[in-house]
Amino acid sequence: MSVAFFAKGLAGLTWTLVGDMAPKELLGVTGGIFNTIGNVAGIVTPRDWVYFK
Repeated sequence: MSVAFFAKGLAGLTWTLVGDMAPKELLGVTGGIFNTIGNVAGIVTPRDWVYFK
């Protein structure tokens, strides 16, 4: 559970970094890529490992 809270806080921190570091013209593309990677990670993570360990 503590890992989940840490990851949640880290995700919030990385969004501020995306907003600050991405070029103004590519902010939407950068956000889309960031969301895609996060969603793929959620799909690929084995469900049994998350819920039962």
